Amino acid sequence: MIKFVLVGAGSAQFGCDMLGDIFSTKSLEGSHITLLDINPNALKKVYDYVKGFIETNKLNFTVDATTERKEAFKNADFIISSIEVGDRFLLWDLDW
Repeated sequence: MIKFVLVGAGSAQFGCDMLGDIFSTKSLEGSHITLLDINPNALKKVYDYVKGFIETNKLNFTVDATTERKEAFKNADFIISSIEVGDRFLLWDLDW
């Protein structure tokens, strides 16, 4: 079993997009995914959605969620980080 940790998973866009890629990769079936975010409310929304999606589609994945970094990183095979610090729109303007 492979364990992935998605840092910044409380972002519905990042979290769900990344999970879609993982779920559609046949060789990753059976993996465990830990969702990690500092915002417990956003994290719960994404977790509830993902858990329901896995159950509804009978996918061979397990998922949990935490706001505790050390707990999330324990025994992780891959850590995927996508966080944003600061004003998102200002940062996007700078990128463009």
